[in-house]
Amino acid sequence: MTPNQYHSLSKETVDKLYATYFSLKNSSVPAELAILTEVFVSRINACDFCIGYHVKDAQKHGISQEKIDAVSMDVYQDAMCLDEQEKWALQYAHAVTINQKERYEELHKQLEQTFTSQQIVDLTLVISITNCFNKLTGSLKYATLNA
Repeated sequence: MTPNQYHSLSKETVDKLYATYFSLKNSSVPAELAILTEVFVSRINACDFCIGYHVKDAQKHGISQEKIDAVSMDVYQDAMCLDEQEKWALQYAHAVTINQKERYEELHKQLEQTFTSQQIVDLTLVISITNCFNKLTGSLKYATLNA
């Protein structure tokens, strides 16, 4: 089943998910960081469709291939092209995506040094909605439509 198929089967709900996703494009999180986070979370979830979508979005927004590669190949922690704020955001995205609750307190202390409270909430929403679409697309990939 493709994203278009599950969208047509549950249009009202999926429209609301898309509205949430697109509202985050105007959030307090810098656009480049939001897009890199989407690529990173999609890679963790191994959602090939979503990785491709977000990589194209990153390229369209002029994000360097070096940054895209750093988040795509999980070498972000040592990547010189990423700043400390981006690295902490990606560590947080990893912890949220794999539900690493024991790291939340430590990560929030770090995030609070460079992000506003609104940015932390918005970053968490970017991570969460990306996970939602990754899970929808990945889990419904092999579903067939009933006639």
